[in-house]
Amino acid sequence: MDQGSSTARHALTVLEAVIAQPGTSLTDLAAQTGSTINRTFRMLATLEAAGYVERDTSKAYRPGAMVLFGGLVARHDDPLITAAEPHLSRLAKETEQVVTIARRVDLDRVVITAEIPASWNRSSAHRGDRIPAYWGALGYGVLAFASEEVFGRLQQTPLKPVHGIREVDRQHLFQTLDTVRRTRVWMTRDTSIGLFSVASPIVTTRMGEASIGIAGALKRLDDMDAERLKDLVREAALGIGASLG
Repeated sequence: MDQGSSTARHALTVLEAVIAQPGTSLTDLAAQTGSTINRTFRMLATLEAAGYVERDTSKAYRPGAMVLFGGLVARHDDPLITAAEPHLSRLAKETEQVVTIARRVDLDRVVITAEIPASWNRSSAHRGDRIPAYWGALGYGVLAFASEEVFGRLQQTPLKPVHGIREVDRQHLFQTLDTVRRTRVWMTRDTSIGLFSVASPIVTTRMGEASIGIAGALKRLDDMDAERLKDLVREAALGIGASLG
């Protein structure tokens, strides 16, 4: 067996071990896969960077976003995506902006699908994209109706700066989430990168925390467009939630 095949086989063995027993430590994974700790750590680092595994607060390894959502998205078996698809297509066509669905994973929001208008020559929202949920409209949408346990962790966990430059104001975060719960919508305007985002929480009794958002170039947004986009995304979120129950 050549080196490439051996490496690929080891990667699959490690990934299968994480899937079979989420919350396993590095030491245990090395023992289970018959490899050294150093080699297993290097393999896990590669899998983590690609979104296939992630570490929890105790540094144990769990399946990542690409495992949790990737296969479901590819097969279109996910009820959330099935319910959202008509809204994604309609909003992308009507607004000519990127429309995205995200779910909460731990304290992050993860993109599970996105609709890109035909006029765009590239995507700015890829499946598996993951950033802290305590930044940005799409993240506020997945946090607004989270459990008390999640809010407790937000109170106690150090909130790392997003993109390396943004300090998180915890008081402002909780005020924002309270507003999102009341209004079912939030818009951000990021002048540093010239983008806007507007999102609304998708509230269901059985699908976990999710949100739908529209994002695009800030220069295309004016006050009248902003209010229209808020109404559109809020109506879509309510429609998706009603379909899911």
